[in-house]
Amino acid sequence: MLLACRSLSSGLGPLPRRLNHRQSEGLLRPLLELEMPLVRVLAAMEVAGVALAPQVLRDQRGPLLARLRQLAHKAHLAAGMTFDLNSPKDVSVVLFQHLGLPPPPCAFTNQHQKHPSTKKEVLEELDESTRHPILRLLLDYRSLHKLLTGFVDTLYSTARGQWLQQQQQGAGRKQQQQPTDGERPSVPQVIRLCGTWLHTGTATGRLAMDEPNLQNVPRPVEYSFQLSQESGTPGLMGEGEGGICQQLLAPELGDVIMEGCGGRTVTMRFNLRNAFVAPPGRVILTADYKQIELRLMAHFSNDTALCELLRNPNQDPFTLLAAEWKRVPVQQVTPEVRVQAKRLAYGMLYGMGTSTLAMELGVSLHEAAELSDNFRRAIPGVDRWTKEVVEECRNCGYIVTLLGRRRYFPRINERSSKEARSQRAQSERQAVNSVCQGSAADLVKAAMITLTRRLAAAGWAGRARLVLMVRQIEGVGNNRYNSCGWRTGLGMGKYGENGRQRS
Repeated sequence: MLLACRSLSSGLGPLPRRLNHRQSEGLLRPLLELEMPLVRVLAAMEVAGVALAPQVLRDQRGPLLARLRQLAHKAHLAAGMTFDLNSPKDVSVVLFQHLGLPPPPCAFTNQHQKHPSTKKEVLEELDESTRHPILRLLLDYRSLHKLLTGFVDTLYSTARGQWLQQQQQGAGRKQQQQPTDGERPSVPQVIRLCGTWLHTGTATGRLAMDEPNLQNVPRPVEYSFQLSQESGTPGLMGEGEGGICQQLLAPELGDVIMEGCGGRTVTMRFNLRNAFVAPPGRVILTADYKQIELRLMAHFSNDTALCELLRNPNQDPFTLLAAEWKRVPVQQVTPEVRVQAKRLAYGMLYGMGTSTLAMELGVSLHEAAELSDNFRRAIPGVDRWTKEVVEECRNCGYIVTLLGRRRYFPRINERSSKEARSQRAQSERQAVNSVCQGSAADLVKAAMITLTRRLAAAGWAGRARLVLMVRQIEGVGNNRYNSCGWRTGLGMGKYGENGRQRS
């Protein structure tokens, strides 16, 4: 928050002249009524932090390491050689030289690279075309490795570091006895994890978080592995912190499923969100906007069909949208068709092209174009609105959100070169996206301010407080296009015993 304030103040310049300029542009109202009042809210959230149970992270580290070792061993067997799965160069050499797999076009991102890329899109396309067993092993390994290093280890070390710093700098509190040589202070069961809110960190106006970023905590993940030794597999029982076997069978985890004869295969359901808890005597209350960007798309486009189906609170909107698209009763909409409708809806919002849509849906280019055309005809108001947004942005150079904020697109009229035309196409997609995503940010910010004021007016200040605002990401296809659900966490005191959020 302090960084955001410094960034904002450094760009103010002569204040009276800038205020008059903003007033003439109609930007003073969102500044004074939305952005400035939010500063106090975010500062209070930074000070409060979020309660975290470090032991939940420690309990999961051993099983994750065991699964990663097994995936690495199976990948070595599939390749017929040992190599470093964490080295993109080694993986590239194994796939394209040792195994002789044909690199897809997306493996070449620039002309100066020495080895074909092994990014996620490349591995997925290779898996689709060759079905070589090593590719799924590599994808699973990277997913769990990111979970371990990017979240489990990072959150634990950050929480412990902040706690140690609080112990050293806690003025007015009883200082703990300094540990003797060889002793380390024990980490408490609950730690307040404090991040930094970036008020001006995104072009669309969304709030961002850093050090650590708690807005994109992954959904629960299931993974299985063998407790017994495989041929040539390093021993897995008794390794890790406290012994993997003991951790897996600990009754407090509650997420262990034993399969197979003799309990040799273990399936873990790892929910990182269980580490975020309410301290004793408190509970966590979450308030969630559902399909906020889809509803904003209906609001701006005023499409009759889309508005009508969103008025039905008892039905899933994407199921209704699929029924409208396919002209069939709701009962006949299959899960696959619902997923297609969802991808098409957000594809329109984020500017998904025909080739990308074909890859997302697993169909040919002709089928993808036909599906897209039929879908657009089902909600013609949305198609018309997206074109109007682009045309208006071309004329004035910016878009305006629901509460009056602007985002400028200086390259939306570029035509001079191939690169410029690419920038123009990107600006057109971002213009449509920014209207909905920026307006969603407006609504969430306004809700945070209103909620804080109402809690204070009701005498709940200090007993109930905002602790977190997250963007609940739902992957669409290969996660190139994401839809956001906005959720605000409210920590409430004296309203329950040992409350815990499980989401």
